[in-house]
Amino acid sequence: MEILTLLGVIVLIISFLPIGIKRLIGLKKTRSNWLYYVVNISSIVLFLVLVFEYILNLNNQYLTGYKTRNFLIIGLSLLFIVHYLMTFYKNKTYLFFVQFLLVTTVFATTIISVVNLSNFENFMLYQDYEFRIEKNWDLMGTNTFLPKVYKKNGVIESQIQLEYAEGFGYDYFHNLDKSEIIDYSISESDSLIHVQFTFKDGSFVNTLGRK
Repeated sequence: MEILTLLGVIVLIISFLPIGIKRLIGLKKTRSNWLYYVVNISSIVLFLVLVFEYILNLNNQYLTGYKTRNFLIIGLSLLFIVHYLMTFYKNKTYLFFVQFLLVTTVFATTIISVVNLSNFENFMLYQDYEFRIEKNWDLMGTNTFLPKVYKKNGVIESQIQLEYAEGFGYDYFHNLDKSEIIDYSISESDSLIHVQFTFKDGSFVNTLGRK
């Protein structure tokens, strides 16, 4: 509990840093140079990409890459910070609204980034030019949930949840941890993706994902 409280305080301090930095800078007018326009245009482009990615999610598809959406959100938040630092707000009410939105955005982005990107080496089990296997978050600590397979197709990838093949199931002796798995065997048919996990002791489990 103490660690979570400390983490919350640290994230809250980080969220208010842009406001503190701007007060130290003492900006007196809006910057109208090329960087200001680059930041605005980049923000619009990133926002449109996020909207596009959200539309893809409705069909269980994503932009190719490990946690790509998180990096897009981080980029958009950084551009928001830069825009805030470069802009002089004459209306105090509007300034308060922007600051509230900024603190909320930075706080949420930091939490999401820590949760999703920490320890990624253990959660990304396997990757090649065609497939990526990601371990699911296991909040209960039982590690009974099978990973997801991402089938890559250019800049878009499809997410497929694995399930146990007939005759196989969770045996409570092997964890689907990267350190415990020594080999992955992936094959594909028209409607299925078959994945075999081989463990250090030579045992294995067969899984499949339905496209």
